[in-house]
Amino acid sequence: MSVRVGFILLALLLAPTQLKVETKTRNTHPGAIVDAYAKTGILAKAHAYGSQHILTSEECPVFDESLDDQQSDQGTGSFTFHISNDKSSYLAVYCQPGYVSRTETTNDNSTDRKRVHPDPIKLIPLKSKLPPDVSESYVTFVAIASDLDQLRSNFGYYHRVSPAAFSDALTTRFSAADRYVVEATENRPGPFLPKAVPEIEPRAAELSNPDVAFVAIGGELSNAHSNFVYYERANKDAYATARSQFPPRDQSTIDRIRQRP
Repeated sequence: MSVRVGFILLALLLAPTQLKVETKTRNTHPGAIVDAYAKTGILAKAHAYGSQHILTSEECPVFDESLDDQQSDQGTGSFTFHISNDKSSYLAVYCQPGYVSRTETTNDNSTDRKRVHPDPIKLIPLKSKLPPDVSESYVTFVAIASDLDQLRSNFGYYHRVSPAAFSDALTTRFSAADRYVVEATENRPGPFLPKAVPEIEPRAAELSNPDVAFVAIGGELSNAHSNFVYYERANKDAYATARSQFPPRDQSTIDRIRQRP
């Protein structure tokens, strides 16, 4: 009996020392990386970090506290981050040889399945990847024009589906500068680029609700703002030349989007 009691006591003493496997819940964040000129999915690296403290600022910047590393699909550009839900947000870096790297400092990790910001991730190709007769400024022009065409298409859709909710959200919840952008973009007589703008993801649902309309409109403006900031950083001269090729009213729209807080 004493031997049996001894084994029981030994087991109780050892139990707390056994290794526990902690399983952190991870939120998933899908996205797609595309060529800003060709508008097709590309193979690229996607890195997520929990800090904005930069360690190296080479072609593909590295930050403190790596959270995840992914590679996008070569055909579709699709990828999915997996971020521990104890992080409220994360920084993302997107890199691929032949393209200007892109850093997005603000991504929301408060909910699962929230797509990365912006959506899709557009990368500007370097001169070495372009045909000899295509200039860097023309690439930037196409990138900006594509974003403006996307805004025009989506704003028009939101307005047609629920005019009351669209108008309510626009007139009561946005600044005068944002209202100018939405109205000027939606009311353009036609797209800049001849081909139809491809849909990135399913349209927003329940647009009859002004709150949803507000989020949908704001999301579109935020995506365009992030893109324009990136285009200018990628090649300031090319951005300035591309901007000058738009009519004055559209230049004003571009500037207001670029200067959003």
